[in-house]
Amino acid sequence: MKKYVMLLIFLVTMFAPLMYGSAEMNIDVDYGFEGKGKQDTPIAVTFTIQNDERTFDGELVTTYANNYLLQRGEVIPLQLAPNEVVRKKVYLNYLPYEIIDNSTGKFVYLYDDSIEKGDESKDYRVTHNKPELTSYDAFMIGVFGDKQLASALQQLRAIQQSRVVDISEYEITSLESVQQLEDLALFNMIFLTQELDTLTEVQQKAILGWIQNGGQLVIDGDVSSTALEPYKALTASSATKTINAEQLQQFTGQERFNKVLTVHDVQPIQGAHSFKIDETVLAARKQIGSGALIQTAFSLTDATVSQNDNAAYLMAKLLDFDVNFNTSTPESDLSSNVVPVNALFASFEFSLWKIVVVFGLYIFLLGPVLYFFLKRKDKREYAWWIIPAFALVVSVALFLVGAKDRIVQPQIQQMAVVKISDNASEQYFAQSLLSNRGGDYQFSLTNDMKVASYGGQSFGLRDFQNGRWGYVKQQQDHKTLTLKNVPYWDVESFIGSGAIDIGKLDVQLVNENGMVTGTVRNDLTIDLKEVQIWTGLQFINIGDIKQGESKHVNEKLVSSLLVPNTLPVDQTYYDRPTPETIDEVRKGRLLGLANTLVMDDQSPVIIGYSNTADIGAQFAGKAKMQSTVLVVQPFTASVNFSDDVTINGDLMLMKYSTDLYGGVKDQLISGQDSYYLDPADYKVTYQLPQSIMVHNFSWESLRYELYGGAISSQIYNVKTNQYESLPSEYSTDNVDDYIENDMIQFKWHVSDAVYSDNVKLPMIELKGAMKQ
Repeated sequence: MKKYVMLLIFLVTMFAPLMYGSAEMNIDVDYGFEGKGKQDTPIAVTFTIQNDERTFDGELVTTYANNYLLQRGEVIPLQLAPNEVVRKKVYLNYLPYEIIDNSTGKFVYLYDDSIEKGDESKDYRVTHNKPELTSYDAFMIGVFGDKQLASALQQLRAIQQSRVVDISEYEITSLESVQQLEDLALFNMIFLTQELDTLTEVQQKAILGWIQNGGQLVIDGDVSSTALEPYKALTASSATKTINAEQLQQFTGQERFNKVLTVHDVQPIQGAHSFKIDETVLAARKQIGSGALIQTAFSLTDATVSQNDNAAYLMAKLLDFDVNFNTSTPESDLSSNVVPVNALFASFEFSLWKIVVVFGLYIFLLGPVLYFFLKRKDKREYAWWIIPAFALVVSVALFLVGAKDRIVQPQIQQMAVVKISDNASEQYFAQSLLSNRGGDYQFSLTNDMKVASYGGQSFGLRDFQNGRWGYVKQQQDHKTLTLKNVPYWDVESFIGSGAIDIGKLDVQLVNENGMVTGTVRNDLTIDLKEVQIWTGLQFINIGDIKQGESKHVNEKLVSSLLVPNTLPVDQTYYDRPTPETIDEVRKGRLLGLANTLVMDDQSPVIIGYSNTADIGAQFAGKAKMQSTVLVVQPFTASVNFSDDVTINGDLMLMKYSTDLYGGVKDQLISGQDSYYLDPADYKVTYQLPQSIMVHNFSWESLRYELYGGAISSQIYNVKTNQYESLPSEYSTDNVDDYIENDMIQFKWHVSDAVYSDNVKLPMIELKGAMKQ
């Protein structure tokens, strides 16, 4: 009997794999932050890989669409022991439609050995876990570490009736998975109830990047000795004060506050906007890039806040829900506007007279010269093969002379913008390759560089095994981009971004009574051409500045003040390039990209061009290189005015929000003059320019005018906490009643009349003087 049992065990062991199939490696793909994401927003992709019973040494390959024109391929090396489980992560700029539609699109592949040497593994299974996606315009708030605070803030959904507001609570440990800013792209705002220094340096830098990209962080602790220390909004203090219930009721307009609120006796940092109750600082807000750090002087877990539903009304006073949607991104600008121009290579060029001379000589040689030569040699019967042979040799020679540049080596064209900032400078570039042979082309990247291949049509680079595509692979000390299966004489493009260090311009300018004076010194590692000050719609020419050189500036300003730049319409994306205009069109496209990069800085900028800057990915072989690089650096200037100052809406940052899809859809001309609008109710804010906010101005009058009957308007009175209806023309000397934290708020009602015409936005004008 024992022999039969042993035989049975042996047979089961031998034939079970044949009965049930070989073991499989399981790859679970999760999208977003704990399974949540937002439409048309960057998203993290996490691969959980569970190995089978064998040892695996190979590569995981991904090929995701990165927007409707781009593809991002990643190669992740894997060395797995039997039954080992690992997690890997990549990032997308949006979620491919096949995943959203729960289709069977294949984006993940497994290769034995390597993608270059191995074959696709047969024993693996991929499961895509479809995420919960919210609308692109939903305002997502994440509360980390305190359930009671998350519950108290739910009332914000009722306060912000014109927008979908989602408040979700998470454990602090949820932040352990955060590696890059894209991990947090789901959130518009985060409440952090734990000291920032308890997070790792990687997590802190990711949060900082998320803020610079538009996020708002609300925190009650000191941010000294963290990545946010250079941007802190409040001083640290252990001394405390109290704000009584009556003061809270008056500040919020809500009567159900019945406890005192303990606050630290702090002061706002210069450049931060403070919120006060009877001269006691409640909180301060510091702009960081396109986002903000909001530090409260009170504890977010204080019972007066976390256990009171009306605390949402207190927090609403400190928060900014006016977020512009449908704004351009550097990646969309690069793929939609820069690449189509960068990929235009010069065609073969022949002058007409040279062509005539060549053909004349050709006919002369094949005619009388050849005839008399053969006649003299009495070999005229050889003409039947000499003539076609001679024609073939001349044709090949002409071709080789005309196409020598394209045959000898490939050509690469590059357009790039380098934004120079106080803390870190970034490069944004597009590169196009004109091949001289078929096959694979490789580029070297720095470790922090991100690139995506250009498809030229929606999802045009999906079939990577049989078609053309690109993938990024980590090497020992750098990364490489490989463009696969490039045909002969074909143009392939990709875009990228990453950190760069080329130095900084030393800008010492003064804005005094309508003039800008001072010096600009080139402390960069490159020479600059066509250096200009870009303020509003005005470009002030400084000239070429070589390394180490300085140029003096003494120019009159159109708007009296140095103000944030505005993109002129004739510099945007609608010019069709010709051989004569291609250089100017390229500069115009780069100017549009630069405008996208600096619009949140709300500062004037210095710009200049270079054709010698070492930017972007480095080609692994030899190639003929042509480069156009625009350097842009925001700056601030000291302001000294004895004359009156007038500020209009063109010089302010306008934000709007509405409960309808659309809103400000298209701007027809420069400035804030003529728009298409959808019929809706809008909340509109006008923020004064940075050059005004950092100085002490006294405002003497406010004028406001409506055009036509499409828009009716109300203005917010900060003294009464009420909106007041406005006539078609309005002016007041009581400016302090309507301006708070350098901001004026309105409500617009846009009627159905907009369907028959475009809208001219209301005129707003402030007059005042600098306090002496």
